[in-house]
Amino acid sequence: MPVFSLPRVLRKVFIGLEQGFSRPQARNLRFFLLGLILCWESRNIQDINRQLLRRKDQSSLNRFLAESPWKIEKLRVKRVRVVHHQMEKNLDWRWFLIVDDTVCPKTGRKMEGGGFHYCESEKKTVWGHNLVAAFWLGVEKGIPRFGLPHDGWLYRKKEECRREKVPFQSKVDLAARLIQESVVPAGIRPTILMDAWYGNKRLINATLDRGFDLVAAIKSDRNVYLQGKKIRVSELAKQVSRWEKVEINRKTYRTASFLVELPKVGTILLVISKKRGKKPKFLVTNLITGKIEKILKAYSYRWRIETFFEDTKKHLGLDQYQIRKAEAIRKYWQVVFTAYTLLVLANLSLPKKSQHESIGKTCEWFRNLFLKELLLKCAGKSPRAGATFANEIFTLLHV
Repeated sequence: MPVFSLPRVLRKVFIGLEQGFSRPQARNLRFFLLGLILCWESRNIQDINRQLLRRKDQSSLNRFLAESPWKIEKLRVKRVRVVHHQMEKNLDWRWFLIVDDTVCPKTGRKMEGGGFHYCESEKKTVWGHNLVAAFWLGVEKGIPRFGLPHDGWLYRKKEECRREKVPFQSKVDLAARLIQESVVPAGIRPTILMDAWYGNKRLINATLDRGFDLVAAIKSDRNVYLQGKKIRVSELAKQVSRWEKVEINRKTYRTASFLVELPKVGTILLVISKKRGKKPKFLVTNLITGKIEKILKAYSYRWRIETFFEDTKKHLGLDQYQIRKAEAIRKYWQVVFTAYTLLVLANLSLPKKSQHESIGKTCEWFRNLFLKELLLKCAGKSPRAGATFANEIFTLLHV
């Protein structure tokens, strides 16, 4: 599949992204983005070059990531501006910033930043890289509309940092950085969503210090003060005698709520929710006067970052790189985030009835769109003859 140019639907957005890059850098960025979106198979640099029939050697793409002097921050800032523009167009929506991490399993032991991490999808410890990321989700009248990546950092364990002589930052440090450095358009007060691993005093305080709202899970062994008495939240759940039934996403939960003091945080609302046959879940929030149903509904959106990780791995090759340098790996991730953002924008540019429900369907539509433009260009100079030729091919392909 030879690549000529970006489809028209994305040219305007891409022009804004490539400003400030040299011509060779912009050309490599454009090719790389198309490769991530268009390829059906593996999306490492060698396979992108092969599948898109590029005449140049793959070394130019390798140099673009590993040696070219462009800064990650340059692309990140431009992409964030695009994200903010979409948020400003929907100021009346509720916006959530979801924080979590994912493991990218690898086999190469010479990659910088590699280590053993527990992989939730494989239910075991694997060698690879750990990405700590944040994801924006826009919700209109209780319905999630679209999500866009905020940023991400490579987590390195202490022994790796010592070996590679770089400063150590824990996952909590990186998550706090994502919250503290997030720039929010005027008029938007986001809600930060975190699971129990990240629901600690450091990140709760980082959220409250920014003036943001919070809905976070906490571990069952956390202690709180209820009416001046110290009690573990798991013990508090056992003492609940009156539960209130709440239905969220067609599932019924039994709930109870308490105004408690969380050590080194302050007064906060503790919500206990329990589903039949499951252990209770404990949530804390600064939405003290909020309805329990809305708080549980808000936390239910947290799984959207899991979908983001799954989609970018399956459809955009988030974990398919073969790069040694840590800085180049972060550049690769930033290009993947940009490709995801472009796909979301392309989908939003369609009439509402034609918009796709998943990023996989959007990728498929994008490939068909690109193939159609390619056929029109290959068919000859006559637009009429080109259209006829393209329609015949598309009829045969059932596109």
